[in-house]
Amino acid sequence: MQKWREWQTASDSDWNLALEQEAVIRFLAEQTRLTRASVDQAAQQLRLSRGTLYRLLHRYRQRPQTSSLLAWKRGRVSSSHRLCATAPNDAGPTLRIEAQKFLYTI
Repeated sequence: MQKWREWQTASDSDWNLALEQEAVIRFLAEQTRLTRASVDQAAQQLRLSRGTLYRLLHRYRQRPQTSSLLAWKRGRVSSSHRLCATAPNDAGPTLRIEAQKFLYTI
């Protein structure tokens, strides 16, 4: 599942926020070693928690593009299905029988 958001789908405010974040995160990404003070300063400057900053930094290092800092798509891909196409429409009884078999073997 591709979670990266394409820059064309971003609103102006989302894109401006990503640009602001990239200026700070790019500097951190170029460092071979991060200090707690530099991370804390960057987190404070961007008004993010340290954990969120580390997640954004990881994403940016994987794919150093501004669009990497956009919020990810949430949820399943629209073309995915919860049950496979070969599953019966009413899988309830089948699941119940298999669960009982499993419980009896414990």
